[in-house]
Amino acid sequence: MKKTTILSFILLLSLPAHAQVPGYLGKRLSMSANVSSFLFFDYLQADAMRLSYKTEVGLNYSLSRKVDFGFHFYTAKQSYLMKPWSFQSGYNSYSPSQEFLDCNLKIFEFHLRFFAKNFVAPVGIYHQLGIGWVNYSVADENVLRFQSYDSYSYSTETIIMKGPYPEYSGMKLSYHLGKITPIGRLFFINSAIGINYFQSGDIARYEMHSLTQSSYLLAVCNKNLRRQNFAEIKLGFGIFIL
Repeated sequence: MKKTTILSFILLLSLPAHAQVPGYLGKRLSMSANVSSFLFFDYLQADAMRLSYKTEVGLNYSLSRKVDFGFHFYTAKQSYLMKPWSFQSGYNSYSPSQEFLDCNLKIFEFHLRFFAKNFVAPVGIYHQLGIGWVNYSVADENVLRFQSYDSYSYSTETIIMKGPYPEYSGMKLSYHLGKITPIGRLFFINSAIGINYFQSGDIARYEMHSLTQSSYLLAVCNKNLRRQNFAEIKLGFGIFIL
């Protein structure tokens, strides 16, 4: 219930963004901070519902009356589900003794915004196309423990993996539909909904079966990275600088 309330609050805050906005403000450079959230399910049960968050800061510059260009940086610490995964090693199989894994996520993104008819950059309804570079890894404070099973009997032996863990990288493509609503001539509210597509680099190395110890962490990160960040609702606050 608490999670649903938070999501509803975010949606309600974005409603003022649909109000009529004035024309071109004579502003070109702006700075903003946003929070992105998305509702998803770890399992196909209502009690497995969670919200994923990212924080974002960025700069945008209006190239013309209809187009602006921006650079944004995202960061998040997300909790990734481990339970569905196991891997084979010789005659033994291993399953994680912990259910979740803390992981770090950083995204560096460039994008173009194309403002809709009857709106002039940098305010109003926009279509945003983005391309970014993603860095992600298991947080070093995690100590991974695995329960070992052999083909003859159950073993309580614990396999321990400690940080520093490898850092992975790849590309992100995105599309957002949003609106910038000015508050006077200095401040504005930004709201948007969007989808993200992750591909290339380590992200492309996604193995569903026959996991090895070396590919286990990558497979866990890749599956959950897509699950938690495929879609997002964005709400933020910004200031026109020049």
